[in-house]
Amino acid sequence: MSRGSSRARALRPPARRAAAAAAAAAQSSFWLFDFPADPSIACVANLTGTLFMDQSGQLNAFSDAFDNLRASALSPADSLTRITDIMDLMRRERDTRNPS
Repeated sequence: MSRGSSRARALRPPARRAAAAAAAAAQSSFWLFDFPADPSIACVANLTGTLFMDQSGQLNAFSDAFDNLRASALSPADSLTRITDIMDLMRRERDTRNPS
């Protein structure tokens, strides 16, 4: 990641950073590995392969993306409510299309 893009990312309002992180997460998967005696590593999987990154600027970008995703996520209780609401909606739509 170049310095210019890192600086530009840091100037975005928090909501835009969260949206950008969500978009990046939808395009690829990543894992952050922290080891007690060794440096941390970011592992990024996408359509063309897997990358392993260990530079602090790279790790900071993925750590920020993870923090933004976690901050924008629903709580476990709210997630369960949302999933239940969607299931109920899907059942009602199914029953409307296929009345018994």
